[in-house]
Amino acid sequence: MANAPSEKCVELPYHCPVCGVKLAAEADTLRYDAACRGCRSLLWCRRRTVGDVVVLDVIPGRTPEHGEVARVAESLVRLGGPPRVVVDLSRFELISSAFVAALVVLNRATQRAKGKLVLCGMRRFVRDTFVRTKLDTVIEVSDDEETARASLQSAQLTSPSLAAANGPDPAQSPTSSAGL
Repeated sequence: MANAPSEKCVELPYHCPVCGVKLAAEADTLRYDAACRGCRSLLWCRRRTVGDVVVLDVIPGRTPEHGEVARVAESLVRLGGPPRVVVDLSRFELISSAFVAALVVLNRATQRAKGKLVLCGMRRFVRDTFVRTKLDTVIEVSDDEETARASLQSAQLTSPSLAAANGPDPAQSPTSSAGL
């Protein structure tokens, strides 16, 4: 059985969140200090796509720096169209304030690109942290990935280039043409 495939190493539908290189990973998890073989970015999450939704599976034990979050945000925008992003936090028992700040940065970048980000899979302590700090009013939180994806698929998102081509939104205009 020398030619039998290893049971520990499987090919997963995961990609580097920055450059998109396909990742082959241990079945359980990547190490917290793993780097992408394509772009050498430290991997704090893995990217997979389900329909038109990007799912970021966060790797516990690795808190990304601001620049690393910015690179992931830029790559999501480069995928085309308004980004629809689910961040799966199901593997976290606890969450640091630095990681919460990283999620806020990622959410802002997604919103600037006219997209939407939804967090899912939070364990009780992590969810309680978001509720106590009222961040659940800033970033949408779903119980599980399926619910998060459904929320994103039903969201009416406008491509930034389409919005620019259509001109400013009259509902947001300081003056209304109703009086003219």
